[in-house]
Amino acid sequence: MVSYVKLAKVDTKGKELPLTKVLLPIEPSVPHSDLSTEKIQKALEEASVVRPDSVIDFYYKDADGDLTLIINRHAPWPVGADTDGIIKGWFLCAPPRPQENFTVVCMGPHTHQPPDKKARSLTLEQFHGYSLLEAASAGCDKCVNYWLQKGVDVNFSSTNKGYTAMDFILWSKDEGKVTVSMAATVVSTLQAQGGRAHIMA
Repeated sequence: MVSYVKLAKVDTKGKELPLTKVLLPIEPSVPHSDLSTEKIQKALEEASVVRPDSVIDFYYKDADGDLTLIINRHAPWPVGADTDGIIKGWFLCAPPRPQENFTVVCMGPHTHQPPDKKARSLTLEQFHGYSLLEAASAGCDKCVNYWLQKGVDVNFSSTNKGYTAMDFILWSKDEGKVTVSMAATVVSTLQAQGGRAHIMA
């Protein structure tokens, strides 16, 4: 049973920010199978830790001690509670959900790159592929086009789960990280080149 969720905020590089830990009581306690990031976000909002319109990424530490993003907001938290009934996690707040009437100015392909730790393990070809995935995730059609014109496979897939650029843009749209119109433009570009989804779940 889970009685508490202990969370700390991290920055975009995965570094834990000081004085950000919060202990959220889960009353009444619930089975681990009933605790999803969707429910945890609601608890954060009710405790006034985050704004209701925030986009929040949740992370857990895997067996190697690396922070790992939780993609499925409805699935149970990937790691069970400890002996005190506490689940530990980390979160990153994105800006409020975007509105349809705003314009994004991209500074170039270098702004959409895999994290440094991931990049160090990639070949040059894989680095370009991951840059395509990051551009798609950001809803940046300009940079998606850039990498496709450089010869990156439109169906390049991530090394861990096999996700493609189509998966990334559809996930970003569903999570409210990009506007519907931005997503539609990127999806159209990918489809025109034969892009397919592997399906993030």
